Amino acid sequence: MKKILYSIFLFGVALSITSCLHDDDKIFGTPAAERIEQAVDSDKTLLESASNGWELHLWTGEQYSSGGYTYLMRFKNNKVTVGSDFAPSGHYSTSSYDVIKDQGPVLTINTYNEIFHELATPTMSDDDGEQQDYEFVIMRTTPDSIYLKGKKWGNKMVMTRLADSVNWDNRIAVLNSMVDNLKVNYNVFVTGKKMGSVNLDPSRVMKITTDSATQKMPFYITATGIHLLNPVSIDGKTCQNFNYDDEAMTLTCSDAGASEVVFNAIFMKYEDYAGSYKLNYDKGASLSVKLVPAGDGKTYNLVGLMNNVPMKLNYNKNDGTLSWLSQDIGTLSNGDHVWLAAWDIADGGYLYFDPKFGLTLSLDADAPGTTLLFKSFSPYSDFATDSFILWEVTSTGSSVGQFSGILFTNKSNRLRYLNSMVKTN
Repeated sequence: MKKILYSIFLFGVALSITSCLHDDDKIFGTPAAERIEQAVDSDKTLLESASNGWELHLWTGEQYSSGGYTYLMRFKNNKVTVGSDFAPSGHYSTSSYDVIKDQGPVLTINTYNEIFHELATPTMSDDDGEQQDYEFVIMRTTPDSIYLKGKKWGNKMVMTRLADSVNWDNRIAVLNSMVDNLKVNYNVFVTGKKMGSVNLDPSRVMKITTDSATQKMPFYITATGIHLLNPVSIDGKTCQNFNYDDEAMTLTCSDAGASEVVFNAIFMKYEDYAGSYKLNYDKGASLSVKLVPAGDGKTYNLVGLMNNVPMKLNYNKNDGTLSWLSQDIGTLSNGDHVWLAAWDIADGGYLYFDPKFGLTLSLDADAPGTTLLFKSFSPYSDFATDSFILWEVTSTGSSVGQFSGILFTNKSNRLRYLNSMVKTN
């Protein structure tokens, strides 16, 4: 009896499924495959209907772990022309595109595009590049918006129709300028009270550090400042959009009820570095030196450290710091070279005859006056530097040994544990 009832049950289920399938066709009027085909054609028509193209704020990194980039995209005759905020104004790349069938319509940039595939291209350090998608599931559309989801990394984003009045060159030039002008490090103030600090990472992730919490949030760059992926709370104020004032070097929240949230840049302009300093090193020792502009707007000469031998320091426009790197400071009569070599005393005394290693000088925003702090500068996280030493090297790059022919003004060939430089005038 149980077997008979079970058979009747299965038969009923089969009839139900068959009925549902027939009802599905009745409800939608056409089979699923045909509906997808229609959606593909409709989406392609929509893409090519925008005579001035579309603007896409594309989020990178798995689970939005990296920042956003703006693309301008014009679709026509199975080709797409692309510009971006990380490419120069007036520089565009054209390649093929398609809308293909999957479980729904998928937009694919299916041949190499110099600009659009830049962040998706593998590098020596990361097989996934910046983890940017170049195939997107089309989730839904309106006449002026196309809602996308990255097929590989899963981030959601919206492509919006550009008005015919938008000039691509001008739009990208404004974004390029904002990219160049934004600073890296800021102090956070709410109603004039310092609450913490902010770092805008090159991967376009904002890190906000206060006494109560540390928050990280991806952002993309706008014509007026930055837009965060999601709002953040700073001292009870909800912030997502910030306007940048280049003259004041501030980012001010533009969201309702949060205009008291202001980020002040921790930044030294090129001309601000000129002057006399007290260079502090090795347990209270100090030397009197000067930073003298080299006249090119890019470098400084550090004088007074060695008689008649200036040291070259490079100005970094993006973060307002100075880099003091390993450098060849002279050639001896035998053809050997004297190097100011970056030195890592704390981790074993390693030497670096390579201008990729050295120290940076950055403003200490919490100290009165102008105090510059030394920090290690190295292309590798496992290698640090804290000192300099004079070293003789052959013309072929072989080490000879410590050089003592010309000394620093402290009568030594060593500058151990560099700490800070304090401006004295």
